[in-house]
Amino acid sequence: MDLRLPKLLGAEGKEELVRNFLVARPTINIGKGEMPLIQIEADERFISALRREFMRRRAIYGLEAIKERLEKEERGLKERGTRVSRLLITSRDGSPRFYREVAHLLNRYTPRLMGLIIDLDSRALSAICGRKERGTVKAVMVNHKAGVAEILGALI
Repeated sequence: MDLRLPKLLGAEGKEELVRNFLVARPTINIGKGEMPLIQIEADERFISALRREFMRRRAIYGLEAIKERLEKEERGLKERGTRVSRLLITSRDGSPRFYREVAHLLNRYTPRLMGLIIDLDSRALSAICGRKERGTVKAVMVNHKAGVAEILGALI
């Protein structure tokens, strides 16, 4: 797995540690079986980092909103980057159709977009996003490279 992680991780001396951690994690193949999602556990450091990104307004939820944001960003790019700068995090309780759509986004926006599947259901992910009483959240995207680096750094 060739992961070109955010430069901020390299500046903090964490890039190789995070890469090794991610490569060693189990994956789940989604879509038509061709797109692997890295499985991660939701520990307190990871959850806190994700909550901070929502407070900083550097994360969005909902697959349609994520798709719209990626399309809008794509139109504004002169050239596509070669490093991960967006992080798509999904709950573990999506439908096959949901994961096919996630796989489509990952295929279309790789290497800029990286996908993780977290060991939480959509209600728990919803609570992290601040939506305790208003439905469920199955997909979250961190849309700032500094936030992506912070969340990935929280994994190690």
